Amino acid sequence: MRLLDKLKRKVKIIISFLKKLFLIIFMSFVGTTNAYEIGKGEAICSNLQFVTTTESSSEIHPIALTGNPDAQCMMAMFYYGGYGGVKQNYFDSLSWFYMAAQGDLAIAKIHYINVYEYLLDNNLISLNKKELYTERGKWSTMMREVAESPLSSADEKRLAKFHWDGFNLSIYLPVEYK
Repeated sequence: MRLLDKLKRKVKIIISFLKKLFLIIFMSFVGTTNAYEIGKGEAICSNLQFVTTTESSSEIHPIALTGNPDAQCMMAMFYYGGYGGVKQNYFDSLSWFYMAAQGDLAIAKIHYINVYEYLLDNNLISLNKKELYTERGKWSTMMREVAESPLSSADEKRLAKFHWDGFNLSIYLPVEYK
């Protein structure tokens, strides 16, 4: 039993590390593009400490509800990692990423696909072939928009190409998602 407890603790440490690594990678995009200027004229989400505080989701949530895609993406990150005083919930994260993607936020489109694929891979979402084809059609549209947008950073365009090639999105008819 002791061995099992030690293993559980190690798994928790690894998961915690991976969450932080994911946020650091995400924040590197934010830092270079200054994408999170949310109504205050300053990048309130420009460092990892802000992301992990308990007050942050209550500060961002009202802004996200107004339709601000940057705030919606930040709420998605809170739910993805269980930060900002919210409980980790991949489905809520997916919903917030989708709303932010509809606001033409490139990084939100990329993360939407990542979270959706995670849910599919872990059998947390089950789709029939037609539903999966339609969903991947949305991904095709999203990645094409990221790749073609002059507002997308070079890193975002690289990630879009990676997803386009990795999921073979060229075989799916584009589907409107807005």
